[in-house]
Amino acid sequence: MRDKHPYLVYDSIPYDEASDLFPVSSLPTDAVVRNANAEELIEATPDEAIIAVAPVSMATGYALAQEPLTAVKLSQLSGTGALPVPMGEYELLVRGRPQTRHNHSLSEYA
Repeated sequence: MRDKHPYLVYDSIPYDEASDLFPVSSLPTDAVVRNANAEELIEATPDEAIIAVAPVSMATGYALAQEPLTAVKLSQLSGTGALPVPMGEYELLVRGRPQTRHNHSLSEYA
């Protein structure tokens, strides 16, 4: 994944409109992917099938930048009620920011 905020790379939805999906701990566990696994899932998904959460203020921008990269599989949420995202158009909702620093001492052993 590119080393930028996801909402600058992909289509975006304002944070306020996606607030029904937060906190992600309230979502089904099979719908939420984080960190390196989220990066792999995003890389395997076409760019036009990804929508990202965009900040609406400085506070939400700071909060999103501090969160780990999280991808929500929208197909896993189809029965949970009205989603703020058109289901047929997008596969993933992305929030947070990719980690730019890698702990090389640990990744060498993986």
